[in-house]
Amino acid sequence: AMGLLVSLYPEHLNWHGTVERYYADKANLLAHCQTKIITAQAYDVLSAHGLTFPDAVCANDPAHFRFEGDTVWHDKSHIGMLTNAYLARAHNKANVCAVLSACAALGLAADQALAAMGDFQGLPHRQQEVGQRDGLLYVDDSISTTPQSAIAAMEIYQGQPITLIAGGQDRGIDYTILQNYLATHPGIQIVLLGEVGKRLAPILKQTLSERMHEATTMDEAVSIAQHTTPNSGVILLSPAAPSYDMFKDFTVRAAAFLKASGF
Repeated sequence: AMGLLVSLYPEHLNWHGTVERYYADKANLLAHCQTKIITAQAYDVLSAHGLTFPDAVCANDPAHFRFEGDTVWHDKSHIGMLTNAYLARAHNKANVCAVLSACAALGLAADQALAAMGDFQGLPHRQQEVGQRDGLLYVDDSISTTPQSAIAAMEIYQGQPITLIAGGQDRGIDYTILQNYLATHPGIQIVLLGEVGKRLAPILKQTLSERMHEATTMDEAVSIAQHTTPNSGVILLSPAAPSYDMFKDFTVRAAAFLKASGF
């Protein structure tokens, strides 16, 4: 069996109980795999928690698959150019290296695998650009359930005005990293929803003041975003939390966003 671990952040704490238990459970799955492939980020997190796998391949290690710009190398061998703009996003490059590592472990040619990625369109509700209307770009990232995924989505549009619609079921995750990101990016506004919104509102009100807004429904959140986002800006639904406090699942949350946005 082959195990592929592409990222590791605090998640699913309502099920696993603690971050340490969650990481240990992930590591346990990996331990039962004959071939182990881990990205550098996940490798560092496991190591920091005393979970080491000396027989694992670090997918995007400089001695393995790596990027130089949009060019892929394997150690000192040139593999080819990544032409897919979606996969060329910074956070996706680690995923590309992981997939190439898996292909190599299966005896498949890395250059052919890289070429085959050219027409990959991405998944619905994962940083999906829905369309433009009245000078604003609408992005559906409803599948985002962690602060790190919301930050990754905002990074794509850095330099543009962004209004982030975020919040949802509160599982007790630490949102300090998101708070710090928003504090250091003055071009970003946030509209808060749900249980997480209620927890973060008093904190963000102190640091973001006029850049923070609260809403009780998706319709209200989108309306606020439309009235506050400057022309050529981005309205980004990237909740950084599960949907279950207000919606059946993230697809229903996405549908509410699309309807409110007029798509």
